[in-house]
Amino acid sequence: MSTAEAQGNRIMTVPTAGKPVTKQKSSIQDGSAHLFVPYNAGRSRTSADDSKDPGAILRLGGYSSVEAAAPDLTSFYPRHHLDAEGSNALANSTGPSSDGFRGGILLSCDGRMLLRSGEKFYLHSKSDMDIDTEATLNIQAEDAITMESQSTITIRSNNASKILIEALGATADSEGVTEALVTINANKSTKHIDGHDYEFIKSDKYTYTDADTYAIKYGNSESFTRGNSNTMTQGGTMSIFLGGTLTVNVAVTLAFKFAFDATIYLGKADIGLWKIDICEWKTELKAGKIETAAIAVTTKNLVSGLNMIEDKTGLVTVASNAIDSMKDGIKSGMEGIANFTNGLTSYV
Repeated sequence: MSTAEAQGNRIMTVPTAGKPVTKQKSSIQDGSAHLFVPYNAGRSRTSADDSKDPGAILRLGGYSSVEAAAPDLTSFYPRHHLDAEGSNALANSTGPSSDGFRGGILLSCDGRMLLRSGEKFYLHSKSDMDIDTEATLNIQAEDAITMESQSTITIRSNNASKILIEALGATADSEGVTEALVTINANKSTKHIDGHDYEFIKSDKYTYTDADTYAIKYGNSESFTRGNSNTMTQGGTMSIFLGGTLTVNVAVTLAFKFAFDATIYLGKADIGLWKIDICEWKTELKAGKIETAAIAVTTKNLVSGLNMIEDKTGLVTVASNAIDSMKDGIKSGMEGIANFTNGLTSYV
């Protein structure tokens, strides 16, 4: 160990177990103490090795002479500290202070760092805490994990990577039903999807909304329901379709409307095999009406129909003439009865 390195370093004596400590054997008074093992000490173990990358270093207090002599601090300090402090990385390695000194701890090594506690383990910072890894970060607990913040909590995945939230375990509820639960409680929820959005539900789904619901869709909307679809609306319903609407029902559609129903349209077409209207009363105001009882009408059937109408018109004309003749006969008969009555009167 070099002379410069030895200055300000003291060895603290640890008391033997079972013996009372009468007085402190040694203390650090010049503000810095460190233990340094070079990454590669070389053959001579000279002071030149102290400026190399650390194999391991433990420093207490202010920054050490090893840190000050190092040409590159990337092997000593975390990279976020280097990014945040820039040229002040060495001076602020123990924390900025108005009086020029603040005690700190540096623990850095080139190999593995193992920390283990047989009981509780506390990690406390009165300022920002930065955890950085260049590989996988695994957090595992045999019991509950609680993450709480008085401000914003952000979970972000860069480089188009996935974010997975899985509840694979099973818990029994109050009724003894075993299931894995994901519960989200929030005063306000916003979801922004730039790509596709998929939702797969393999059991019953319940939605309860005690407020108004607004939906704006600028694309197509397609829905397929294999089972029954039941909808109950207690209040009013308003639907405005600015584009075309196509509805295909391959089964029976039954609608009960217990209140007034009004439909206002510019054009309407009903195409079907059967239509039944059962009304207590019905009012229609139509400027024109075209009806046909046949699904398909050919030119021949149309001509035959016109001939039948013409024939029926002729029969109506003949029947009308016969009625006129009968009216003339009845009139002549009445006139004969009147003449006969006048003759009887004259005779009497």
